[in-house]
Amino acid sequence: MSTPKTILYLLIFLAAPFAARPATMLPGLETPVTVVRDSSGTPHIFARNEHDLYFMQGFVHAEDRLFQMDLLRRQAQGTLAEVLGPTALQFDVEARTIGLGRAAARSFSAHPQAMIDVLEAYSDGVNAFIDAAEAAGQLPPEYGALGLMSVERWDPLSTLLVGKALAAGTSLIVTDDIDMTIALQAYQTVGPLAGFDGTRLFFDDLYRSAPFDPASTVPDALGAFRSPAGVSDPVGKMSRSGSHLGEKTIDHGREYLKRIRKLPK
Repeated sequence: MSTPKTILYLLIFLAAPFAARPATMLPGLETPVTVVRDSSGTPHIFARNEHDLYFMQGFVHAEDRLFQMDLLRRQAQGTLAEVLGPTALQFDVEARTIGLGRAAARSFSAHPQAMIDVLEAYSDGVNAFIDAAEAAGQLPPEYGALGLMSVERWDPLSTLLVGKALAAGTSLIVTDDIDMTIALQAYQTVGPLAGFDGTRLFFDDLYRSAPFDPASTVPDALGAFRSPAGVSDPVGKMSRSGSHLGEKTIDHGREYLKRIRKLPK
């Protein structure tokens, strides 16, 4: 797998044929950077160091997708109502209940300094575009439609938050996951009374659903998957058995489903 440095060196090597193209020098850059857009409009960035590479990546992302980035950040952190009004308040409550913002904050502290430097350079690039667009009165048109003249500044946590939101969108369907958990608990409760293995029937026959993998980017998230004796559960046996779930957890799940299904579609 290519590392960021390998990609950087490749970009520097390939920059030579484009030397005749004008380079961009923005406040915050250490050296001029060349951005080439191909026939599809896809930007290709040629930089002389990592800081400038990630700075310009942030600038170009914001240039193309600032409103989408901002909206996704707000959806994940539960601040949509600040720009969309009271109709979005219920969605903000649910977003804060799920807690992607808390997860992003806890993950941030686990990153090495090299990654923090990348995130900060990227954020500086996004903010450079925001500053220029606000000064010129040329923010994306969606902001004008909402009566907004400024954008909340980007920071490293914003990037991690968007990453959490994108990951959750591909792997986390809250209502389905809770439904499955409640169903598993029902099978496990009825099984001993009816003379069958409820866990095995659930996972190996009727649902054929794998439990969550015991992996997380949140440093202390695995604490929920430890036995009463404090022995770790590296293969997810506790997740499969549901033994870490108490009756109150199941009740909270049922109440959450009732509430979230009342939200407007």
